[in-house]
Amino acid sequence: MAVATFDVFETVLVRALGAPEHVDEATGRLLRDRGVLAVSPMVYAAARRAAQHDSTTDVAVHVRLPDLAAATAARLGVPEIAADLVAAELDVERAACRAVPGAVARVAAARARTGRGVVYVSDSPLPAPFLQELLEREGLFAPDDEVLASADVGSSKQHGGLFDVVAERLGAPVGELWHTGDDRWADGAHALERGWQVTLDRSAHLAGRERLLAAGAQATEGVSGRLASAARAARLQGREEGLDPGVVSVAGTVALPLFVGFARWVLREAELRGLDRLYFVARDGEVLLDVARRVAAARGADGPELRYLHGSRRSWRLAAAGREGHDVVGDLWIPDDFRAEELTPRELLHLVDLTPDEVAAIAPARWLTAPAVDQPVGAAGWADLQAHLQRGPVGAEATRRAEERAELLLAYLDQEGVTGPGRVGVVDVGWTGRATRSLEDLLAASGREAPAAYLFVGLLGPAERRLGPELFGRSAAWLVDAARGLPARSEPGEDPVMLVESLAMGRQGTTTAFAREGDRVAPVLAAPTNPVASGWSFQDYRRALELAVEAFVDSGPAGPEVDLRPTVWAQLLDLWRRPTVAEAESWGAQPYGEDFANQRWFPLARPITARRLLRAAGFGPPEWRLPLYWRNGSVRLSSAPVRAAVRLRDAVDPERLARVPRRLQREWLLRRRPRPAPDRP
Repeated sequence: MAVATFDVFETVLVRALGAPEHVDEATGRLLRDRGVLAVSPMVYAAARRAAQHDSTTDVAVHVRLPDLAAATAARLGVPEIAADLVAAELDVERAACRAVPGAVARVAAARARTGRGVVYVSDSPLPAPFLQELLEREGLFAPDDEVLASADVGSSKQHGGLFDVVAERLGAPVGELWHTGDDRWADGAHALERGWQVTLDRSAHLAGRERLLAAGAQATEGVSGRLASAARAARLQGREEGLDPGVVSVAGTVALPLFVGFARWVLREAELRGLDRLYFVARDGEVLLDVARRVAAARGADGPELRYLHGSRRSWRLAAAGREGHDVVGDLWIPDDFRAEELTPRELLHLVDLTPDEVAAIAPARWLTAPAVDQPVGAAGWADLQAHLQRGPVGAEATRRAEERAELLLAYLDQEGVTGPGRVGVVDVGWTGRATRSLEDLLAASGREAPAAYLFVGLLGPAERRLGPELFGRSAAWLVDAARGLPARSEPGEDPVMLVESLAMGRQGTTTAFAREGDRVAPVLAAPTNPVASGWSFQDYRRALELAVEAFVDSGPAGPEVDLRPTVWAQLLDLWRRPTVAEAESWGAQPYGEDFANQRWFPLARPITARRLLRAAGFGPPEWRLPLYWRNGSVRLSSAPVRAAVRLRDAVDPERLARVPRRLQREWLLRRRPRPAPDRP
């Protein structure tokens, strides 16, 4: 009769701590928190590993946990606490171990195939009854199953002898023994040379950027390791659900640390500032709020009420233009990175909530008809259009609409409690502060109470000037706060705005206005759902992020307040600079808006053609080309010759070449024989 055997760790069980070695560090933290040890967790972990290394002189025999604990305690000079070390390590393992997604079904299939229970074999100092306890809790152990641990039986897979013990106990021909494990040597080579059937599955190991995330565990008191484990859980569960592996990777290894790190900071800031309610602004606030609610629930402590607030840059700006004493047309807002003369009449009218047809019906003009309506106005055209808007019925209509928008937005804010009693905070992605300034101007003009704080993912350099000293003082940013000495860690061409906003895409359509529905004020959406959330794996991305956040929250208490920003930057930039093919294909398909009205969208990444590369190098006439937002993603999708050409082009750094003569001069000066020092008086 055939028999199925399974390795335990990294095959059917994983620890929600990151890599296996993080168990020692977590045990050290627990011992510190319990007051058992005064040394740092790193000191304990080093002593524990040294004790295991020195005790395992023969790989055929593994030492039991009590013996390892005694050796570790002796190294630390406190032999009397050996039992405490055993208890702490077992508690850490209990709290950390989780079934690998899909493992329960695979083990059940093995039982059905063989008609008998499975045998678990593990190279571990942990006793077999304890391993059985973990397996039972995770639904992996049935009454006819068995567990063999190397420390108990005196033989190991690492040496191969444990396979002989299993075969002897079962009395089955070796050709009918099927082993599944993750280690090529211990689970693969030794079983194969004894004639066993072997399945190697290393998918439960930390992979790719998960390892980079886990590398920050020491600097973050284990939080980065838990994030890495959560990313792995999302990847493995995503495989079971058939999710797109490219977006699953981005969700787990990049979006998870970004949004969890921000949520932890926001909740802490709310506590420090005594905030009663936090409002997360649409649409980027959708995912920020979802993650914050999950993180807040896991913390358990009383915190601020977390709410969603409809709004957008355009809806707030148009409403603020209608505040008392404001010239709607004379103080027309032109979005960042644009000049009025570069915009078309249609785009400029969009900024005052008018369409060409509406204006033509009030006061016809030549630039309101095709093709002029969709061509840049130029300097003279802008002056003509501005004068046309400021005089007569067109300006009056623009002012009437702005005043109506102001009244409706204020009513919505009152209704949602933004202007009500208590201390209120507003949470948004941020960047330049224009939308926030618009909201504040409207509230100030109406005499209403302003929010006590604004909390952003990032604020770029211009934000301080645009917000003004008082409002800037009520604002704070987490990942980037340029005016306060927290710059972006990205290089030129690596837009931090794009990096974050591509991860924060919402499901809903843009809020364009507000309207009365009975006795309430409701948002008016451009579409019920975000049109650019279709056509790529958006739903898979959001599902994977949900899985990752759930796995992180499930991994244990919130833990200490640690700085996750270096970890987040490392993950963001690794994706931007070194994407996998799967990530470039799936994440690169995401549409990104390149105009201020978000009316034109292009994929983040697309293959680079040889023609485009030649034009970029100065060969041939310049021409308009579809934008390449994500350069390295585009390179990854390109043909081999194009990738080689880009690498060659990148290898030549003009700035470094320009410094060569100066460097040679300095080398010559350094190599000259030093002149003797003049005699001192």
